[in-house]
Amino acid sequence: MIYTEFLENKIVIAESYGVDIDKNRINPIALPHQKDIIHWSIAGGRRAIFASFGLGKTLMQLEIARLIIEITGKPFLICMPLGVVGEFRDDNDLLKTGFDIKYITDTDEVDILQNAIYVTNYERVRKGDIKPEYFGGVSFDEASILRNLKTETTNYVLKHFGTINYRFVATATPTPNDFIEILNYADFLGVIDRGHALTRFFQRDSTKAGHLTLYENKKEEFWKWVSSWAVFINKPSDLGYDDTGYNLPKLNFHEVEIDNSPEGVITNKDGKIVMFKDLTKSLPDTSKEKNESIDIRVEKAYQIVKENAPYSNWILWHHIDKERDAIEKRFKSDEHIDLRTVTGSQKNSEKEKLLIDFKHSMYQILSTKPKIAGSGCNFQKDCNNMIYVGIDYKFNDFIQGIHRLYRFKQEKEVNVWVIFTNNEREVLKTLKDKWRKHIELQTEMINLVREYGLNTDKITADMKRQIFKNKRSATIGNATVFNDDTVHVHENMADDSTDMILTSIPFGDHYEYSDNYNDFGHNNGNEEFFKQMDYLTPHLLRTLKPGKIAAIHVKDRIRYSYQNGTSFTTIDDFSGKTVSHFVKHGFYLVGKITVTTDVVRENNQTYRLGWSEQCKDATKMGVGLPEYILLFRKRPTEMNNAYADEPVIKAKNEHEVYCNTCQKIVDLKDKKEIKVIDDVVCCVKCETDHFSPIEEIYPVDNWQLDAHAYWKSSGDRFMSSQELSTAEMKTIFNRWREFDKSNVYNFQEHLKVCSDLDKAGKLSRLFMTIPPTSSNEMVWTDVNRMHTLNANQANRKKEKHICPLQLDIIERLINRFTMKGDVVDDPFGGLFSTAYKALEMGRKAISAELNPSYYDDGLFYLKGIEYKINVPTLFEL
Repeated sequence: MIYTEFLENKIVIAESYGVDIDKNRINPIALPHQKDIIHWSIAGGRRAIFASFGLGKTLMQLEIARLIIEITGKPFLICMPLGVVGEFRDDNDLLKTGFDIKYITDTDEVDILQNAIYVTNYERVRKGDIKPEYFGGVSFDEASILRNLKTETTNYVLKHFGTINYRFVATATPTPNDFIEILNYADFLGVIDRGHALTRFFQRDSTKAGHLTLYENKKEEFWKWVSSWAVFINKPSDLGYDDTGYNLPKLNFHEVEIDNSPEGVITNKDGKIVMFKDLTKSLPDTSKEKNESIDIRVEKAYQIVKENAPYSNWILWHHIDKERDAIEKRFKSDEHIDLRTVTGSQKNSEKEKLLIDFKHSMYQILSTKPKIAGSGCNFQKDCNNMIYVGIDYKFNDFIQGIHRLYRFKQEKEVNVWVIFTNNEREVLKTLKDKWRKHIELQTEMINLVREYGLNTDKITADMKRQIFKNKRSATIGNATVFNDDTVHVHENMADDSTDMILTSIPFGDHYEYSDNYNDFGHNNGNEEFFKQMDYLTPHLLRTLKPGKIAAIHVKDRIRYSYQNGTSFTTIDDFSGKTVSHFVKHGFYLVGKITVTTDVVRENNQTYRLGWSEQCKDATKMGVGLPEYILLFRKRPTEMNNAYADEPVIKAKNEHEVYCNTCQKIVDLKDKKEIKVIDDVVCCVKCETDHFSPIEEIYPVDNWQLDAHAYWKSSGDRFMSSQELSTAEMKTIFNRWREFDKSNVYNFQEHLKVCSDLDKAGKLSRLFMTIPPTSSNEMVWTDVNRMHTLNANQANRKKEKHICPLQLDIIERLINRFTMKGDVVDDPFGGLFSTAYKALEMGRKAISAELNPSYYDDGLFYLKGIEYKINVPTLFEL
């Protein structure tokens, strides 16, 4: 395919896995907005219904189930929280689907010869009691409950049903700022691999593993992508229908702060006397405060009931068993109050009966936990008052609980009392902040629904605008740089026009450097990345002069458990795949340079090499990942010798010159190589004096160290424990590097030094304090990782480039493989570090960068070095 088609194929839109049914097949009881969503869901086959409270998710799921049974001829399964079965039975009677609602605890209860709508709870799925192959479709009702389960449980539940074609999720409160929840749904529905989505849309925090931030320039694309498989709707008018009967009443939110100031001496968590009690946000502190304030909070709840609506129905939400016991004791002491409690230890049938009885006003006050009855239950008919007897940080439980009453078809104003102590202000503040952000992001999603409706094709057409078009270029001194797709740049370059390629290629799907589909980091895995490289690498070979070097900076990739399907991290041989790719396109591999990395710092960024985990089970631990400079060569035009068409010439000493006629180096001090003709020193072979000076000298001592890396021991020892404990770390590090290079390596000595430093409190947990050094030119351990233009970005408070190439690596490679005046090409320019060093070292440069911000910042650096180079000339003028 042509390159533009390849780029357009990168657009991520959820595929359709269903069938397009006639809308007339949908039960006429369904309202217009419900019919649209049912039709869209079945056509997609794998879709999410994020419809607000009271919009009919139960009805929609039942009608989807009926139609999928007709399509597949197999039963349908709905997974739901405990206590929600009654809601489905009520709506099923209303719809008259013709299928029974059957609650099952394991698959043995399924009659595969009789189609029915089976329901079960998440606990049964988690235990593996339900076999997915029995069902033609599955829906997760109140799927947001999955976030409360352990990670391994959620992963099991989501993947357990991955073999079923028709899959749906339904919840009123997906948390838009909880990105893992959104990605879990997408993974379960099969619209994208979670690892692909993580690397496509989210910026990783290199200092904190697992922390995700949505790229600022990816927000629009991300939510448009979500809109292609999920519908967010707050009311019928979001899809263009009438809102009659769907206007919510007023919500009265009462914040009730009670004083819980301690008497006597106040101590903090360290036992020290303080003037005021800690008002921290830590979980241990909030838990302690919760336990200490139970009685006064329960008493306040009792007063609220008695003072406001003593004869009305109420819900009392609590979180811990001690609160439950205190509520029962206090409220049941009043013979005029009829309170029932739903607990986790009760049988499912008992829970269900108690919840249905409250729904039908069989008793006055329901006391329970949000995680038990906070999802799926509809209590708005005869209840409009609730109290949070205590609060915690779980926003989803909090908002779900509120919407048991504050939902469509609620006819009265809803009153929510939140009781908290003066020491829990931070907890309430956090809940309200999450609530505000929840509303903001849901509004953003609703706006997309209003703009695009349920039209995926329209979204796709709009996303094609992200093919890069606004190309620019500039010439700074001897550097020509482009803000453009590197493929387009190299397509237009002349054959055999560059003397070296020096670049750090991006990962296929680890980071994205721009918001355009042209971005090489904008791919689904290595395979797709190298497909895009197939459009570039032939041009790299074509434009490089025969016999010259392409130095490619790479690093192998960590594959986390969610990416490789195991419970442990593995390594992807990205460097090996890079070799295969370049060799496939005609390059020859001639060398590998290893650049060691700091394993302690790497662990802090990935949590992959932890000391604690090593001690628990050494078999799961790997090693730090070095970086590599892969040296490729383009074959010379003539194959009768190994020399490039234009050799990279270095003089052994200041007496050597280059004979232009013989095209070889001549030593003017060596009588075997010269002869005097008419008082003119000439080449002995061609008898001409057509000499050119050689600008750069490569002395024999440099060659010997590069080639043999031989270091003779002086017999000096390293510093003693006492000296280590008193010396500054800079002194220790420099002494160690000197010692390690000049002595035969001794692991026990290295270990002893680290042990002595640890005893002195000087062994860092953030970086490798005493790294191994190398005396071999092919393994570089002394690279200064702060010596990048990236560091300047941080100092200037600008966005840092994700994966910078160190300037001293660039300098060594340019010095080794080019001459002054040569053209150095960097197809992935970044901040134009390669062009920067090329100018500084008297070379020419050509470079391409797609990201406009990086391009602009790179121009700033190039102008700076060009000015610095020309300062003497300016002074002379």
